[in-house]
Formats: sequence, structure tokens, C-alpha cells
Amino acid sequence: MEKRNNIIIISLIVMVLLNIATLSSIWFGQQTDKEKEIRIEKFLPGDPPPPPGDKLAEIVGFRDDQIRKFEDLKREHHKNAGEIIEIIRLKKQELMKMVSSKPVNSDEVISVAYEIGKKQTELELLTFNHFKSIREICDEKQKSRFDNVITDLKDMIMLRQPIRPGN
Repeated sequence: MEKRNNIIIISLIVMVLLNIATLSSIWFGQQTDKEKEIRIEKFLPGDPPPPPGDKLAEIVGFRDDQIRKFEDLKREHHKNAGEIIEIIRLKKQELMKMVSSKPVNSDEVISVAYEIGKKQTELELLTFNHFKSIREICDEKQKSRFDNVITDLKDMIMLRQPIRPGN
């Protein structure tokens, strides 16, 4: 049983270190021209909402009434995402503090890791629904442009995935 707990703890530590390495490479890596053109927001609690005149609205070609709806959607998403990200950050800090605790309570480690996963899932669904809501304010011509932007975003995100040995 203790061997199983040690394997779980080591696995969690390795996952945390890989997350740190991945985030570091993203933060300190070079941005492509496309990434600069379509900025992916980093939400922190207390930050002001993103400024009006977003590049997405410009690319899609929103009218004034659509821009107002878009700005409302962005503000709401920014607020909700910031709250979730803050909870994830605090839970990750809590998890890292457990690394130095003796004895390590593996059930508690698993519980906190599970909470982080639930919040990450919540954030992913929030983001999905945010983009779905933005698409719903588009007319048919704009939906095509919006879909192209989303495809470009997906491609940029997928390019950031680490290359696995043997691939």
C-alpha cells in the first residue's frame, strides 16, 4: 500500500514539474506573428477587463451593436475565468506545500489534485461556452471568419504541445 502511495506522490510531483516547465516555455518562448495578432488573454483577479477594440472583433467585422454584446461577454468571461484561475493557483500552492510535509497524506494530495482538475475542467467549459456565445452574435458571413480565427487559435495552441519521443 505504501509503495502505491509513493508512486502516486512521485507521479503528482512529476506532473507538477512538467506543468511548470510547460508554462515556463510558453511564458518565455517567442511569439509568432499570428500569436501577436490574436492575443490570448491571461486572466488575473483584480485586473481590469480587456480593452475595447479587440482584434477578434476587428477580424470578424462586428457592427457597433455586436461590439457592445462582445464587450459584455468578454467582461463576464474575464471575471469568471479570473476567479477560477485564482482558485487553481491557490490549490496548486496548497499541493506544492504538501511536498515538504511529513508524513505526506496521499489521500489529501489526491483530493487537492482532483479539485484542481475539476476547476480546470470548469475553466475549459467556461472558455468553450464563451466562444460559442461569441459565435452566436455573428451573422452568417461573420461566422465563417470567426471559425477561421478559432481554427488558427486551435492550431497555435496545438503547436505548443510538447513533442513526444517517437513522434
